[in-house]
Amino acid sequence: MSFLSRMKQWVRREANTEQRIERAKDDRILQYRWLANDLLSKVFDVRDAWVSDESSLWDFHDEESNELYYEKIVERYGVDVREIEGANLVGVLEKIDGEAKLRFWLMEEPSDPLAAK
Repeated sequence: MSFLSRMKQWVRREANTEQRIERAKDDRILQYRWLANDLLSKVFDVRDAWVSDESSLWDFHDEESNELYYEKIVERYGVDVREIEGANLVGVLEKIDGEAKLRFWLMEEPSDPLAAK
């Protein structure tokens, strides 16, 4: 059997093999989609990202620690999330949602009427 014949046979065999990519669950993150959008855009300057229940703060930066982002979260939401295990994004969002006093992230930023003049 020639090399080309062996390659064609291998390609056919591989094409017939079902490989499933298992998608991470997104049941819990969907409850906080607006808050997640706000956090990602305001804290990480990320405008478009796919997130799941398994996402963590580590997924959105390449720093050696999350400390800068913990500080930004405290500044924006008034909630310290350092103790969330693995910096799990859903855990962070749940804590912010439960403890933040203001719900300003549900509103669009007000436009400055003076800026238009």
